[in-house]
Order: sequence, then C-alpha cells, then structure tokens
Amino acid sequence: MSFVSDFLPTRTPLHKILQSRAVMWLLMLLVSLPLSAQLAQVLPQRALSKWGIPAGNYSGITPLGNGRFAVVSDKAPSLGYFEWSIEQDSLTGQVTYVSALGFRPLQAGANLPATALDVEDLVFDAQRGAVWIANEGDQTLTAYDTATQQLGATMVIPPYFSRDSIFANLGFEALAHDARTQLWCTTSESPLRVDAPARPEQLLPTVPLDLRLTFWDSTFTAQRIVPYRMATPQLSRQARYYLQGVPALCFLPNGSLLVMERELSVPRTYLGAKCHIRLRWIAPDALQQWALSAEKISSDSRTTDTMLIATPWHVLALQTPVMEVAEWRTQLGVFCRSLANYEGMCLGRRLADGRQTILCVSDAQGGAGRCGVHLRDFLRVVVLDRECTD
Repeated sequence: MSFVSDFLPTRTPLHKILQSRAVMWLLMLLVSLPLSAQLAQVLPQRALSKWGIPAGNYSGITPLGNGRFAVVSDKAPSLGYFEWSIEQDSLTGQVTYVSALGFRPLQAGANLPATALDVEDLVFDAQRGAVWIANEGDQTLTAYDTATQQLGATMVIPPYFSRDSIFANLGFEALAHDARTQLWCTTSESPLRVDAPARPEQLLPTVPLDLRLTFWDSTFTAQRIVPYRMATPQLSRQARYYLQGVPALCFLPNGSLLVMERELSVPRTYLGAKCHIRLRWIAPDALQQWALSAEKISSDSRTTDTMLIATPWHVLALQTPVMEVAEWRTQLGVFCRSLANYEGMCLGRRLADGRQTILCVSDAQGGAGRCGVHLRDFLRVVVLDRECTD
C-alpha cells in the first residue's frame, strides 16, 4: 500500500481507511476485473409502437405491482407519470404486450416553476403508498402520495449534490429503492465538479470518471457513500453529441445493486450514431464494506476539501468491487435503425425457473429524427443469472 499512501498526508482519515483495507487490496483487484462471460441473457428489444404506445421522452420506470408500471418522461408538460400494463412470458421473460393506462398527475405545489421540472427517474414506495421522484431540474428527491397526488416527504440533499456542485444537466438521473431495508440510492449522472476537471466529453478517455453512490435511510438523511468508478469508454468523444454516465440504478431482491452505464456518441452526420449500455453489479457486502460516512464528508467544508482531493477519492473508487453482468450496443446506419438511448431500468417478473428479469426503457426524444428516419422507444429485457440475485 505504500504506493497509495504516498498520495496522502499521514494523518488524514482517508489514510486510515486505506490502511485498514490494505489486506483486501489484492483480492479486490481480482474481483473488480471484468468478467469473461456475462451473467445475464440480453433479449431482443421490442418497439413500443408495436402496441400503440406514443413516442415519448421516457427516462425512468418502476413496478407498481400486478403487472402495472409507472413511467416518467423528462419532457412532460406537467409533473406526473404514465401508467402501463406490461405482460412478460413466464418462461423467456420477453415482453408480450404493453397497454397504456393513462397519465397520473401529481401536485407539484406553488414552489416548483416549470423551468425546474426535469423528472429523470422514480421508484414506488409501497410501505408509504408513494412514488419518489428524482428531479434533475432542481436536484430534489421527493415523495408524492399516489392516492391524493399530494407532496409528501423529501430527502435531505447533501451539499456535494447541490446544483452548484454538478455540471449542467448531469445531476440526479437515477434512483433506486430497497423495500426490505428501506434504503434509497442515487448518484449524479457523471462526476461532480470536485471529482473531475471537466465534463466527460471534454476529457481524455484515460481520465477516470468516479461517482458517489449515496444511500439514504428511513430518516430521509444520507448515511453513507460508496465510491464508484465507471468503466473505460468505448465510443468516440469527437461527436456532435456525446454522453457518458449512469442513467439508472436498481436494487435486486438480495440487496445487491445493479448500475446501468450509458455511453452515447452521435456524429455530425447522425449516421453511425451508437449507444453502448453496460449493466454492472455490486454485491450487498461490498456496499457495506466500501462505504464512507456521508455525514463526515458533508458536515464540514474543511474536511471535504481535505478528504476529497482528486487522487485519494480516485483510489477509493478504484477499489470498490464491481462486476459487469451484461452489455449491448445499438446504432443508426443506412440499413440499421436499432439506435436506442436507454435511460430507465427496474425489476420485471420472476421466471418459472426462478431467474429475475430486468426491464429497460429507452428515450426516443419524442420520436426525434429527419428525412423519414425517427428514433423509436423500446423495451429491452435482461434475464439475470441466479448468482446475481440469490
């Protein structure tokens, strides 16, 4: 550990954290290596237009129970969510039918101007009968009662997630909820200003992108942070549009966390646009073992400045063990129009053999396109091996 400790003042809290974990260093390096084989089956995507679902800007999805799902759009004219009924084959997991059940409005209140509305994700909290909304527009995580549509509880947002601490439009994009433990998890879409010198599209591919997976408990207060390093980029950043970040998170039934990483590269001619999706998995014990106290990091600005200088934070993010379980690419070409920008993810049904399915939804930007070529909204099912969920 001497090559790591050289980066740190000998009396800092991070120095003690790293030394206490030195015994696990070699093991964690081995665990964090990419898997040679995927631990999931990625099924062909299905266009929502097949069932008459209108094009949208679908950015998040959550199960409501009994085959019903709530879906949010980041371009909706008012606060609320769409309700869909989704049927899946009990043997394969493939989507067989989708039905739109209408739009469910929520009461935003007088304090939320339209310019602050940018809903990116949601989760259903059955215990409270509420949906929690991740609003990137004002960097809030807020609950709304599904029966009355009224505003309910709100999460206390740590200072490092304030609007001044994120790069523009790279804030809250993902939200997950574990009903068993009553934990919520989110992160910024891409690194915070304190953790990166610039936005991803302005960095060299060799610069690591490190995030702060943050966990709230039933007191609605952030309790711990797990440092997280994104995978090495694969697509060109020399493009008309480039995005790299985490658009979705999902707790699995055993308390592990599934992270969706999305990389999108759109060249100036649009043809050749590609979207690369990775699903990466963090075990429940790793979420506990590699956590830092959110209170200590957030409570004292002097501590934050000392503890979270770039090198030590990057060292910690490198150590968190992550396994890649699935990946896929879509693209737009002369003869290939599969391009799909996936932004939402949630639990689907359990199959007859006990395997867990994951439903992923894409954002077609309201059917954006030109010259007769338009993006389409898709659902994609990923079937996880039982190693991930049992």
